[in-house]
Amino acid sequence: MVLVNQNGSSVPSIVRNIIADRLLGLTQTDWSKELKEAAGKRKKTEKETLTKATSSMEKGTKPSHLLEDFEGKYSNSGYGTFSIAAKHDSLFASLGKNHFWLKHFHYDVFQPFEINKEHKIDTADKSEIRFNFRTGNSGEIENVQITGLEPSSNKPMEFSYQSATKEIRPEELKKYAGEYELGGVVAKVFIKAEKTLFLFVPGQPEYELAYLGNDKFSIKILSGYKVELEQSGGSITGCAFVQPNGTFKAKKK
Repeated sequence: MVLVNQNGSSVPSIVRNIIADRLLGLTQTDWSKELKEAAGKRKKTEKETLTKATSSMEKGTKPSHLLEDFEGKYSNSGYGTFSIAAKHDSLFASLGKNHFWLKHFHYDVFQPFEINKEHKIDTADKSEIRFNFRTGNSGEIENVQITGLEPSSNKPMEFSYQSATKEIRPEELKKYAGEYELGGVVAKVFIKAEKTLFLFVPGQPEYELAYLGNDKFSIKILSGYKVELEQSGGSITGCAFVQPNGTFKAKKK
């Protein structure tokens, strides 16, 4: 073994090759020069690859949604769940103890940069990982497809989206409770355990609602389904059931 404690160093390779040349009686090669030139070629290739990636950027574009609309949790059965929050004029992703700044690349595509323990952003990391947020038929964020997670595969990994929920005082829920009529069908919104809002539609199970802010609720177990309460004169007068196949309005009885 040659210099086995030189992990990550090119010295062992150089020494090994020189010894092999001498033992086999081969023409002496300047292995130091050879390795230096090879390293230079690698750096040039990496730079060219980065230039190509950067050149694919469409300048002058912007996200199709407000940054707050990207907030929430994103889940994949194999990779787990991470969250995204909007702060100031940027998006930040958190996965366990790891945190990333998502720099806008173009359209709804973002490039992640890791935030180190000193809370500094490592902009020297030029990975090819991209977050591509996809919009569903309802016009809202449905999932994010991440490319570059699997170096051996060009197939993006899809993470389904769940809206970020907000806190609401139990007493505030009372104004939403009631019956809402739509085409002869009466849906009931009611409170359970004095703190959780539920929706019941005849012939269907009870659905727990999660508060999203601004009189809007998501249906917890149904992706892309929301209930938006409507106010007039300070009172709730109706609601809109937002579904992937359309929006349906109901009046409060």
